[in-house]
Amino acid sequence: MADNTKTLVRMANQIADFFKPYTHDEAIAGVQDHVVKFWSPVMRRDLGAHIEHGGEGLHPSVIEAFHLIAQTKSPTARATGGPKELGDMACDAG
Repeated sequence: MADNTKTLVRMANQIADFFKPYTHDEAIAGVQDHVVKFWSPVMRRDLGAHIEHGGEGLHPSVIEAFHLIAQTKSPTARATGGPKELGDMACDAG
């Protein structure tokens, strides 16, 4: 396991440990929410690749949460539409 993968596994397991007192569904949602909000796309990609290769060392709730993450919209996605979605806009500038 590469050093960065070991670090990601450790970090992901720490998140899972934090949510242990919660119900199963709350724990999965908590892990998913944290990773989507605070992990970079590269971190998610690298840990996802590790999971695809067996997920050695990962808490089962991390693996379960990552399967849901693929279906989750990024929180940094545009919240508003672009010109194609909005159409022509009137402008009073100038």
